[in-house]
Amino acid sequence: MSHHESPKLEHVELASKDPKATQKFLEAAFGWKFSSMPGMEYAMLEMPETRDSSGVGVRPVMGPEHPGSIGYITVANIDESLKTVQAAGAKVVMGKTEIPGMGWSAVYIAPGEVVQGLYQNKQA
Repeated sequence: MSHHESPKLEHVELASKDPKATQKFLEAAFGWKFSSMPGMEYAMLEMPETRDSSGVGVRPVMGPEHPGSIGYITVANIDESLKTVQAAGAKVVMGKTEIPGMGWSAVYIAPGEVVQGLYQNKQA
C-alpha cells in the first residue's frame, strides 16, 4: 500500500446472539441472500460480482463483545496495525485470526467503546 493510498473500509460483520435469526430478518426485510462458509460458523451476504469489497457477514457473538456491527479496515500488515492501534489506546479482543483461503482478521475496541476490525488480504 502506498503512502498516498488510504486504508479502506473492507467488510462489515454483524455479531449476533442468534445469527440464524439475524439472517432470516435481513432476508425478509431486504431480500438479502446468505451463503454459509465451509468449516466456519459464518455466513456471507451474496454480493454482485461488480462489488470490490467482501460485503457483509453474520456470525455469533465472541468473547466479551456485544451484539452489533463491526467495520473492517483493510491494512497491508495486520501485525504492525495491531501494534499501532494498541499504542493509540485500543484493546485487542480478538487477535490475528486466519480466514481460510482469504487472509487474516483481528478485532479491537477503540476509545469510546467503538468495536472495529482489521483485515489483511492473503495476497498483501
